[in-house]
Amino acid sequence: MIDYINTPRINKRTFKEFFDLDKEILKVINLRYMDSETKELIERCYDSMLTNEEAEVCKKLDPNLLRAIKENIHLIPQALSLLDLGIQEIFELMLISAYLERAAEDLMRYSYDRTQEDEHYIGDIKEHQREIFNVLDGANQWLEPPI
Repeated sequence: MIDYINTPRINKRTFKEFFDLDKEILKVINLRYMDSETKELIERCYDSMLTNEEAEVCKKLDPNLLRAIKENIHLIPQALSLLDLGIQEIFELMLISAYLERAAEDLMRYSYDRTQEDEHYIGDIKEHQREIFNVLDGANQWLEPPI
């Protein structure tokens, strides 16, 4: 992902590259499957027989927060799922922003001296504009404050 974002805008970024990276991110970020480990760690924070690693993690948690989590431990799977979605959305926005950077900066201003590469890039954007708008609309729903 870092390579994709740091690719100089003169080079081609394609929607296919964006889509492939986005799928990889969805595979990698799966916090929702860590709910049993998270619940177990919260329970262990109240245990006197902690490992050094567990003790370090528990020490960093505010006691009031830890108590609130323990009292609502059944909400951990939902919280992790929402966290997953939020992180995925942020990465998706970073990727789509990098993909659209060149178009936003200068391609639309200088239509008289476009190169073949520019035309291919614009064609790629036009071909995938529905998917691009879906990504942006999804982000808008996440970022919009509740009424």
